[in-house]
Amino acid sequence: MSLPKKYDRRIRRVLGLRAVWQPGAVIDLGDIVTLRRGVFVPVEALSDFGITFRKKRGKETALTLNSQGVSETLLQGGAEIEDVRDLKQNTTAQLEISFGRKDAYYLRTPTLTSTAMDNLAAVGRAAARLEAWDFRRNYIVWKVFVAKQFTFVGSHQKNRKIVFSGRGKAVAKLLTTGLSGGITKTSSRKLDLEIIGAGGPIAIGVTRVRRDGKLRDV
Repeated sequence: MSLPKKYDRRIRRVLGLRAVWQPGAVIDLGDIVTLRRGVFVPVEALSDFGITFRKKRGKETALTLNSQGVSETLLQGGAEIEDVRDLKQNTTAQLEISFGRKDAYYLRTPTLTSTAMDNLAAVGRAAARLEAWDFRRNYIVWKVFVAKQFTFVGSHQKNRKIVFSGRGKAVAKLLTTGLSGGITKTSSRKLDLEIIGAGGPIAIGVTRVRRDGKLRDV
């Protein structure tokens, strides 16, 4: 299974939503997306068809995900630290992330903010009345989880490692929330995907519309 599909499957299990690939890619509430090789790609927007919708804010949450085969080692003063709470805040520390399997990933987010449609059923009925609507391929983005800042690293190959270094308090923030201020990184080989300290959409809710205007895949 490819890295994007493996990541998407985990997002579905944890959040009941679909993954944005790559994490942080531009995608918004009301976009019309289609599946291409297991990845949702924006093709149009509801506004292109004159369909409007209402928004509502959801609760904030955080997200921590490791795929199988990913391990973390926390070091300070040459010794392994078992608990991040034991780090000395002003002493240099390292976080080693090892990828023991192919197509493995590591994700940390401090805060995810969600926005959703408040009148999704009405939007579905409006889309069903359109002659040009593709009922098989079109998915409506009805919910979006956005991270103000996150860290995502992924590797297609196994036996790779990345090391983050900084003061103990900075490494603790990276480990617990994904915040990357005051952190440097080194790796023997550049990983296939390194998104560090970026922000943007992480997960989306999508639905298709049936010809009678009812919704599928919500």
